[in-house]
Amino acid sequence: MRFTTSYHTQFPQYLRARFPIPLGASYRACAGSTARPTRCMVSTASIRLDLAAHGFENLATWRRGVDTVMFKPHPKDFLRCAPIAAYVGRVAVEKNIDAFLKMAWTGSKIIIGDVRTGAAREAVPPCHFLG
Repeated sequence: MRFTTSYHTQFPQYLRARFPIPLGASYRACAGSTARPTRCMVSTASIRLDLAAHGFENLATWRRGVDTVMFKPHPKDFLRCAPIAAYVGRVAVEKNIDAFLKMAWTGSKIIIGDVRTGAAREAVPPCHFLG
């Protein structure tokens, strides 16, 4: 049966951040589980190159977008200091948001993302957090 799958999370890094599992073993397991689909969709060219280097096959770049009819932005009066740097994605340890927050920046920093647990939200230092 033909099917397509997608790669949404840096799963090997996710496992490594939580358990002492070598990255190579996780990549091999993930590559083996995605080797059979007609396509494995990835969101960026850099992820595609990284996964190909770790043995993934049948990779295709998948562009995702925003539904501009459903998306209704909130007032932006909290953005007082330009330039603005934004992290957009799930708030989790393997996403290395800490590096973004420690980055030298003269403007505002905002985090836009889903938080699965209260502990993850509390781990984010005070900043503009939009959820």
